[in-house]
Amino acid sequence: MEVSLGDKREKEDEKNMRTVQNVGQRKKAVVIAFTKGGSELAASLCCRFPEEWEHGEAWEIHAFVPERFWQQDWQEGEAGNTNRSAEKRGNTSANIGTDMAANRSVDRSAGVKARIHVRTQSLSEWTAEQFVSSDALIFIGAAGIAVRAVAPFLKDKLKDPAVLVIDEKAQYVIPILSGHVGGANLLAEKIAGILWAVPVITTATDVNQRFAVDVFAVKNHLSIWNRDGIRQISGELLEGKPVGLFVDGGMAEGMAPEGVCVGVHCEKNIYITAVRREDWVWEAQEGKAILLIPRNVTLGIGCRRGVEADVIEWKVQETLAAYSLFTEAVCQVASVDRKRDEAGLLELTARHGWDFVTFPADELQEVSGEFQESAFVKRTIGVGNVCERAAVLASGGLLRIPKQAGDGVTVAAAWGKIRVSFDGKKA
Repeated sequence: MEVSLGDKREKEDEKNMRTVQNVGQRKKAVVIAFTKGGSELAASLCCRFPEEWEHGEAWEIHAFVPERFWQQDWQEGEAGNTNRSAEKRGNTSANIGTDMAANRSVDRSAGVKARIHVRTQSLSEWTAEQFVSSDALIFIGAAGIAVRAVAPFLKDKLKDPAVLVIDEKAQYVIPILSGHVGGANLLAEKIAGILWAVPVITTATDVNQRFAVDVFAVKNHLSIWNRDGIRQISGELLEGKPVGLFVDGGMAEGMAPEGVCVGVHCEKNIYITAVRREDWVWEAQEGKAILLIPRNVTLGIGCRRGVEADVIEWKVQETLAAYSLFTEAVCQVASVDRKRDEAGLLELTARHGWDFVTFPADELQEVSGEFQESAFVKRTIGVGNVCERAAVLASGGLLRIPKQAGDGVTVAAAWGKIRVSFDGKKA
């Protein structure tokens, strides 16, 4: 029987088909203004704010202005990006109308969604809502207003959103909260570039142009295990002392910053590992090191239909503990496509913020390696092992934890070498 080229392509597409859920979440920035000039600046910033930045970072931005300053032509929709010329640096507000008109005339494919809303809530109510739902809060006005607004909601420097202040004339952009982990310093620099403003950065490591371990962690998607380690490492570098850096089973790419000695044990050290190494954990607990955990572990999971999320969770945690793996090291769960709507798996991955990837059975069957095969699973699903094969295929690495079975759940884990970069590029 002849097979057409179209049929071949269709079968190839079907073979390579995979389902990925919980991937590509956008970051959200919100801007609040209180005056006419501030409202116009907020509208302009919405039009200029890039939808995507380097390294694949994706954003959306919303502005909230008083009703009396909202303008009819600020309709929700596509608005192009324009660059302000040097001649416009003198007075941002005076040029808003020109900017908005230019934005509407350019190629809309290069634009971003400008979402400008009338604020109906009080400042306190607005801040309370946005503080837990946004990645960055930008106040256009006095810094004191921002400080008093966010003060009741501060909880954790590693989890609080970025908070910035822009003066109404767009002369300065000032990060006042979560400069490193929250990204406020970097965001301030980017916004300053958009508005031709001056970013006012006060963080000691930035001012002294020293390596910031928490920024390094954020850029390389590393979880910080002991928060006190940030102060320990930063203090050492600010005093001109060297710190060691070790990557467990991996490598650091790029030129090491001044004071960072890769592979050299110093009085204070930076350890990057997915495995709970007791000697490194001890140093971190004693204030001699910071422990950074990469998100590079893929869990392959198979389960009986209808198994509850808590049962799957228990088996996952049992497996991670048995092999001394940090839960924070997990980045995704992989399975066969017949499980793409499995309620327990969906709840588990949503609970942890893990990506959920599924593959067709025939694609899993083609994964090379030695796996624990089950004749029953082969008859039922079409592939003799789901968890091990899915983990290897999704991670692109090696099978590190073989199938662990119990309570209608099978768990395996795979990962490749840890790769981090000093220059912030994807390693």
